[in-house]
Amino acid sequence: MTSCNKKKHAFYLVISELNKDRINDKNIIPNRFYYKHNFILTSDHKVFYYKPENYIECFPDCNEFDFSRPEYLGLLPSNIKQINYDSLTPLLQKIYNKKKYITVTIASENDTINNNALSIFIDFFNTTRQDSLKFGYSYRLMTEEESVVLNAKLKNIEYNPDSIKWKNKFGGPTLFLPNDSILNHYRR
Repeated sequence: MTSCNKKKHAFYLVISELNKDRINDKNIIPNRFYYKHNFILTSDHKVFYYKPENYIECFPDCNEFDFSRPEYLGLLPSNIKQINYDSLTPLLQKIYNKKKYITVTIASENDTINNNALSIFIDFFNTTRQDSLKFGYSYRLMTEEESVVLNAKLKNIEYNPDSIKWKNKFGGPTLFLPNDSILNHYRR
């Protein structure tokens, strides 16, 4: 569900209402926690971007992976880059590839995205709508790992993932312990 207040040009999106929209919008893809390109929109109107180093692309056949919970990325504060609004469209254009299926995730710290950058995303998604099989997107809440790492980045505090007592378990490979040769098979 999106809304536009014409006087302020404010866009917001309620993540919990998205299932209603999924029926009519073939560009909204089934939810996974991470894709190759991930954006975080904060309530103070900042935009952050990261591309996981160990992203596993097994789309569409992901039978041996548990994606009911987010997989552990080993994300570091240095992996997350702040993006200015005027750099967002050029970045999306760089990501967009008419020859290959591309997916992006937009995460928010709250279940309602109220960030001015949302209108930039919506405009871009609408311009690429004719290529519906080549560009997909997903909206979701931030994962615990994203939240902890982004907090460390914003507060400029030391981050040691080994010292974190994670509240939630992680998903990912379930039938085997991954090693580099197995994971490299799925990385692209």
